[in-house]
Amino acid sequence: MRNEETTLDDVLDAVNKGFSGMQAQFEGLRGEFYGLRGEFGVLRGEFEGLSGKFDGLDRRLTRVETLMVTKDYLDEKLAPIRGKINVLVDVLHQNRTLSDDQRHIVHSQTS
Repeated sequence: MRNEETTLDDVLDAVNKGFSGMQAQFEGLRGEFYGLRGEFGVLRGEFEGLSGKFDGLDRRLTRVETLMVTKDYLDEKLAPIRGKINVLVDVLHQNRTLSDDQRHIVHSQTS
């Protein structure tokens, strides 16, 4: 009859074995969690490095924008030169050194 009856010791032994298996699984999960935690630490370092690079690019872009000239600035500075070219072309045209077509071409390029 002993073989057919489940005793309290048998039940406790089965429960203990079940918990031992679960504990092993939790230990495995804990190891994986710590591994992921380490990988996230590495990723954080890489992102911080990228952030520093973007800060450097931002400073360089600001410097380029500061030194860059605009079309309006160039137009303003080139206006007197264009005027002198147009006067010279008109003089050359009056002296019949340039044809009407040549004069028109130069004026269309300088306006």
